Amino acid sequence: MRKPGRDMAQVSGDSMGVPELAKRMDDFGDEWSYGIKQLTKFSEKASKALLDMKHAFEELDHELAQAGQGKGKAGRGGNGGK
Repeated sequence: MRKPGRDMAQVSGDSMGVPELAKRMDDFGDEWSYGIKQLTKFSEKASKALLDMKHAFEELDHELAQAGQGKGKAGRGGNGGK
């Protein structure tokens, strides 16, 4: 995503030949570059949030598995904890 932004930022509107088209291409290049930077920033944050959620679910899954094993051992004693 960064390479297209850099490429668009380097394209000069003057290379289009027509002054109005050149101005519009410069504006487009600026907006494109800004948009790509924003997408990159937000996608990195979203990726981190998803990884944090994954780790939280894995930890919860591990805790639930341990809690389930503990209950299974208590029930095998014959008197059910009485």
